[in-house]
Amino acid sequence: MAHFMMLAATTYNDEFVCEERKLLSTAYQNVITTLCASYRAVETTAVKPERSAHERRLVTKYRTRIQDELVAICNELLMVVDKHLLPSSSETEAKVFYYKMKADFYRYLVEMQVDITRRHSATSALEAYKQAFTLAIAELPSTHPLRLDLALNFAVFYFEILNSTDRASSLADLAVDDTVGGQRRLSDPAYRDSTLIMQLLRDNAILWKADQAPDTIKKAATASNWWKSQ
Repeated sequence: MAHFMMLAATTYNDEFVCEERKLLSTAYQNVITTLCASYRAVETTAVKPERSAHERRLVTKYRTRIQDELVAICNELLMVVDKHLLPSSSETEAKVFYYKMKADFYRYLVEMQVDITRRHSATSALEAYKQAFTLAIAELPSTHPLRLDLALNFAVFYFEILNSTDRASSLADLAVDDTVGGQRRLSDPAYRDSTLIMQLLRDNAILWKADQAPDTIKKAATASNWWKSQ
């Protein structure tokens, strides 16, 4: 599915509509999710003390292979966004979507990398989040699900990658505060989506301020792709 969407993105003459953008993101997210699950399973296996030296070498080799696949799929998506989708986008919502997706996938790279490459990916993710956020604040309603979803992922990035609890909680609080009064103008599906994300923003802000366990925080943040439930 990811390969098909990549071909469509690089050969399609027209801009992707909303549903096509969602298909693209879902296809790549599914690949990432599967690889991350495999990586975690291998990590668990690697620490078992009863493993022989030969088994540990095999585990290390397989773990490296998974890492390489994760990096490759992220770089492929980033290439498609930078060279094809963003340059051809004329609508603000599409641009925000692609900048956010770009930032999210750089964040995935950060989690796989070390040293200089990690710093480069973190800087690129931060820049893409800022570009998306600037556009979203200027052009999208404060209650728009995409704007709220972006705020949630950006806040999670501040907390988990940049270790900035203050910025993470402030961003989450600001995103929720900006929606006051705007929910009454939402359609039913948008109201449902926005309400869900706002609750995640509130929950995360509370957890961050209380400096709760990271596992709890990550559990709340994984539901940030609001459109998957539609």
